[in-house]
Amino acid sequence: MGGFLGIPRERLPIAVAMVIALAAALAFLQGRFDQSDVKKGIGIALAHRAEPGGPTVFDAIVKLGQGDPNCDGKVVSMLLGDVDVRCSTPGQPSVEYEFRVLLDGKRAPLWHIPIPLIGMAFLGYTIYKQVSGQAFPYNHFPYLVLGWLVVGLVVVFAAPGLARRLGAGLARREGLGTEPAETAPEAAT
Repeated sequence: MGGFLGIPRERLPIAVAMVIALAAALAFLQGRFDQSDVKKGIGIALAHRAEPGGPTVFDAIVKLGQGDPNCDGKVVSMLLGDVDVRCSTPGQPSVEYEFRVLLDGKRAPLWHIPIPLIGMAFLGYTIYKQVSGQAFPYNHFPYLVLGWLVVGLVVVFAAPGLARRLGAGLARREGLGTEPAETAPEAAT
């Protein structure tokens, strides 16, 4: 039974079609947002009101009396239009206010859910094919990894503050992040 990369010859056209369809879908979705959308994200962040009729984030920052905010941002996810906006004031440039904004101004649409689920299904199938039929002790490693995943999920859901602190500490230690930015002032809420 010959094939290419372990794919049986009779299934090769289906595999090629799936790869082409996946590449086309990702190319289409990735092109939805780019760095030129940062200004729109900054506008959405500054116009946000914590409660209906309350002051906007811009008004709350200006009310501090430290000058108009200077804002910059970057597109974190070109797929979802997720923008990380950071603002500071001339009066206290070392204090940053950080906001995460979806360019659509709402939650990610439900049709985005199947994409990661399909990816996880492919990963699960690949892992299953790699570990099934292994000899002792290698047949026990998947259960060890599953145990660690369960411990991680319990920590994330039972103590989200602890999970955030662990993540921030790891990012700091690895040089991936800076000190956490301060949250918006109380006047914004």
